Amino acid sequence: MFDLIFDAFTAFNALGFLFGALVMLLVATGLIGYWVYWRLKSIRVKARIVAVRSTGTRRTDEEWQKQYEGSAALDDSQNFEEIKEEFNLDFKKKPIRTIFGGFIVMLFVLMPFAFFGVGAWFAYDFLNIKATGQQTEATIIDFKESYDSETGTSYYPIVEFRDNRGNIRQVKDRLGTGSPSYSVGEKLTVYFDPTNPERFVIDSFWRYMIFALIFMGIASVFIIVMFGALFAQLGDKETKGKPSAERKKLVALKRQHYANQQYIPVYEFATPDGEIVQVDGDGSNNWLADKLPGKELTIMFMPHKPDKARKPGKMLLIFGLIFLAPGLFILDMSLSQLAFNPGTFLLILAGLGYVAFKLSDKIKPRSEWPSFDEIKKEFKSKGFIKVETENKRGYIMTPAEIRERVRILDRNALFAVPVMLIIGIAMMFGGAYLFKDMNDLSGKAMIAQGKIVDVNSRSNSDGGYTYYPVVGFKTLKGENIRFEDNVGSNPPMNRRGDKVMVLYDPARPQKAIIDRGWYNWLPSIGLLAIGVLCLIYSFKMLTGVI
Repeated sequence: MFDLIFDAFTAFNALGFLFGALVMLLVATGLIGYWVYWRLKSIRVKARIVAVRSTGTRRTDEEWQKQYEGSAALDDSQNFEEIKEEFNLDFKKKPIRTIFGGFIVMLFVLMPFAFFGVGAWFAYDFLNIKATGQQTEATIIDFKESYDSETGTSYYPIVEFRDNRGNIRQVKDRLGTGSPSYSVGEKLTVYFDPTNPERFVIDSFWRYMIFALIFMGIASVFIIVMFGALFAQLGDKETKGKPSAERKKLVALKRQHYANQQYIPVYEFATPDGEIVQVDGDGSNNWLADKLPGKELTIMFMPHKPDKARKPGKMLLIFGLIFLAPGLFILDMSLSQLAFNPGTFLLILAGLGYVAFKLSDKIKPRSEWPSFDEIKKEFKSKGFIKVETENKRGYIMTPAEIRERVRILDRNALFAVPVMLIIGIAMMFGGAYLFKDMNDLSGKAMIAQGKIVDVNSRSNSDGGYTYYPVVGFKTLKGENIRFEDNVGSNPPMNRRGDKVMVLYDPARPQKAIIDRGWYNWLPSIGLLAIGVLCLIYSFKMLTGVI
């Protein structure tokens, strides 16, 4: 009985993965198929942007003023004197709570500077030891393991070297990694402080500097955004003197509204038979710099339906591939786990019975089926089918409206560009590191058959658990090795007793992974692709502003 229930739960996990894989593959197929369909059926022509359509409704300054009067979401646009006066009033009423709240705000403001300071100190300490320290040869003699429920096991190399006084030192490195970065007995170069030999670094620039640069980079983004917002508010002046607080709040409300608007270019082009047509673009977003009237570009349109046009591009293909790769991985994993046993049959039977029960009162005789027009009308009433009206399509903006919004959106873009650059560079560094690590391992790895001997669970920030398989295998030298794989999931992908193939480093057998074929490269390629997309998008935003 217990085996039957366990098999049913295992089948439930596998079918859950299978359903997720099919959904991802369906999305990927739709995106790639739609991209291919446009490439095969459409005609390319030269077009010009003649107008920009904004979603929503046009409002006058009087209408904006009415909305502002009831708005409570613009307290951040207060000037310094107003904030000071409000703080004094709150302090007189509830001093302890006001001081505590101010302290919390100061912590948030100072936190980026603290992060930058930590990164700068790490960078300075490493560069200072390399510049002023003494160089010597050291040997890896052991690893100190440290386990944390969030990050897993970290390995800290213990090095042995002779200091400037001739004493033998055995010191643990301050930096740990998820897998042993070196092998026991490996020779390497270290730099140590002659006045304090316990203070040393391994001669590896990226080992120490990558964390320093990440800390400093992330902190710099937040500092730039904070100061940018401050300067934007201080520099928000009209031609004639300083704007009033009312005017500032009105501008802040409009800025908030513009950031949430969607903008659609209106193309004008000539069809092959000489007809001049104007059509809306294929999609809308809140970026305006690439939709300015007068811009000439190449577009695609359907000859049988010239009111549908779009710019040629590869974004649909890229997003389709992003869904396709993990979809194939999860499909392969779910099919390898799915075993047709009595538990699986019982689960499928229960699922079919549940669906039949739910549909039993929904199925009607053929004579009572609604017509297609009735179904369409019901879908429209419930909002499943959008009815395109001129009001819902928005309105054509005037040149003055375009200029005003470009000014505001460009300012927002200048805040977003450094964030996207940092994210893109960090993703590319992470992808390059994983790619190099996988390339180094695959170049010298040995293959062995392993077995899942345990499954470790770790709690995550959402309150759930992630399950990591623990694999045991024997090397060619006869060593029994046990390691935790770095790919986890919920529900678990493997169960105890499953046979798996293992790739391991013969010099450091503890550095091993479950061999998943080309899927081993998926994390590095995915991070590199996302990093490249972030960089391309940030440069596109920057060039649009320029």
